[in-house]
Amino acid sequence: MADYKLLLWINQSNGDTLGSITVIRALIEQYPNVTIKFACFYDQAYLAQHLPIEVVPVQGNYKNLVMRTVPSYFFDKIKHIVDEGYIPIHLWLGVYGYNYTWQNQVKAFNNQCRENNIDITLDDSKFGYIELPCVDVQVEKNAILVENCPTVSGQTHYEFDMYKLSLMFPNVNFYTIGAVNFEAKNIIDCSKLSLIEISSISRKCKLILGKGSGPFCSTFNEENLSKKKVMMNLLEGWRFRYWNEDDENTLLIDSDEEMFALIRAINRSK
Repeated sequence: MADYKLLLWINQSNGDTLGSITVIRALIEQYPNVTIKFACFYDQAYLAQHLPIEVVPVQGNYKNLVMRTVPSYFFDKIKHIVDEGYIPIHLWLGVYGYNYTWQNQVKAFNNQCRENNIDITLDDSKFGYIELPCVDVQVEKNAILVENCPTVSGQTHYEFDMYKLSLMFPNVNFYTIGAVNFEAKNIIDCSKLSLIEISSISRKCKLILGKGSGPFCSTFNEENLSKKKVMMNLLEGWRFRYWNEDDENTLLIDSDEEMFALIRAINRSK
């Protein structure tokens, strides 16, 4: 097999970038002779810096719809790398209309290789968790991580009522990814933290309440496999279990009562 030079790139939001990083790790493990450059938005570059590859940060706002839906806005800033002999591979699942799952992430990469006549096929039999570097974080007992921030892709309009939750469940410590406009002893504001820190906090939480955006995706590590992970009120077209469709611990919930039942069990624990 030729020693390929690949320019892997993603011009999407944090969740897509996290999925791409896992595929890169699989590529490194299965094809160690491949030379990789990985291009993503500047604000996301830190997510890949633990990998033994060159990360190319691109200026731009991943929350800007045009930056995400018009690939040329992004690719024009990295196409000079193609002149260096690198073959561009677009890692976005949306190129093929795939759902956000590990198997589809591998399939999208393999499709791109096949279309570019690259003799590489990733094996997806070894499941690809999204493992970010672990950092030391202090987490209180009976902790729940809550993705109460807005979604970038608009997969749900649900809003967590953190004030109500803090009053209903005083024995639960809620780690909120979005800022709140009140103070409570059991609300810990994580809005200034990185996704690497959020990922480490999630490892020490008993439950993850989310909406399916980047912070939720950062919790898809092996340590969280057996934990309940909730996505609230997903809209049509988004109603599937992210990353692992066979994971019975990933729940699609549409009523507050269902969510309350999960929190109530933690609130009763010592």
